[in-house]
Amino acid sequence: MLPLAVLVGKLFRFALRLRGGGSAVPGGIALAIEPKFLQKTLGRMSKGIYFVSGSNGKSTTTAMLVAVLRAHGLKVLTNPAGGNLPQGLASALLADVDSLGRLDHDLAILEVDEGYGKLIARKVAPNGLLLTNLQLDQLNRFHSPEEVYTHLNDLANLTKELLVVNGSDENTERLAHGQKSRLRSFGVYVEAAALGTGAKALQSAPSFENDNHQLESVATLVSTTRESAKIAVDGNSVKINLPAPGLHYAVDAALAFGMARKILGGDFQLETASAAMSDLPPVYGRGEVIEYRGQSIRIIMMKNLPSLQVNLDALDEAPSKVWI
Repeated sequence: MLPLAVLVGKLFRFALRLRGGGSAVPGGIALAIEPKFLQKTLGRMSKGIYFVSGSNGKSTTTAMLVAVLRAHGLKVLTNPAGGNLPQGLASALLADVDSLGRLDHDLAILEVDEGYGKLIARKVAPNGLLLTNLQLDQLNRFHSPEEVYTHLNDLANLTKELLVVNGSDENTERLAHGQKSRLRSFGVYVEAAALGTGAKALQSAPSFENDNHQLESVATLVSTTRESAKIAVDGNSVKINLPAPGLHYAVDAALAFGMARKILGGDFQLETASAAMSDLPPVYGRGEVIEYRGQSIRIIMMKNLPSLQVNLDALDEAPSKVWI
C-alpha cells in the first residue's frame, strides 16, 4: 500500500500547491491509505532518526541542527515548515520520497510537537531526542506544566539511545536525570555571564524538586551579545553569529551544537559548525525583518493569540517590532 499512499499523497500535494499553499491534508490521506507510512519511510535511515521537542525554540533549534549537520557533509531530512504533527510530518515526507517510498538521506532531524511527539514515536522510535525547555506555555492546550512534563517523559521513554536537554532548565534537567539508567543523557548549560543578558526570556516552568540533577555537559553557552554568542564544546570555544537578537536564540544554537556533537562524535568540527550558523536566516515568522517605507521592522511571533490585523499605515511612527 505504500506506493499507492505515495502516489495519491503526491497528487493531492501537487494540486494544493497549485492553489497557492501547503497543507497537512496530503499527509493525512497518505496515512489513511498506509497507516505505517512513517515507519516504512523513516525506518530506512542509515544513521538514525532524531527528534527535537519542548515548549519553545523547536523550529529554530531544528533549523540550526540541520544546518550544522549538513555542513559536515550529511544528507539530512527535516520538516522545515514546522509540520510537527503526524499528518504534517507525512506531508513533509511526500516532498522527498520516491514513487516507492524511499528516501535518499543519511538521517532525519524532525521537530515534533510536545503533545503529539509520543504518538509519532510509537510509530517510529527516535534514536535520539533533544529537549529545548519546559516553560509556562500554551495553558489552553496543556492546562499545567506537569502535563507537558509527562508528555515529554513519555517521549523520552520511547527514545532508544540518546537524550540531550537544556540543562539550565530545571525540568528538562530533572527529566534527563531520570532517564540516565537507560539513555545516554547530557546537558547543555548556560553560564552566568550569558544569563545576565536576558534571563527572563529563559524562565522555566516551576519545579517542585530541589535536588541536584547535574548532567554531563556536552556544550556550554559561555556569553552572548545582541548579535553573537560564544559556545564551548570539548573545552574549545567559538564565536557565532545569531540569526536574530535574543538570548533564547543563543541557547538554541548551543543546544544544536551539543546534539550535533553527540550525533557526529569525533567528526564534529567546531569551526565547521560556526560557519554553518553564519548565514542561517531566521525561521519563518520568528525574528524576521521586513522593510516598510524605509523602516526595518522585526516580526516576533507569539503563539496561540487570535489573528491580529496589522495596520501598516500606523507603522509610520511605530516601534521597530511587531508582535503577531
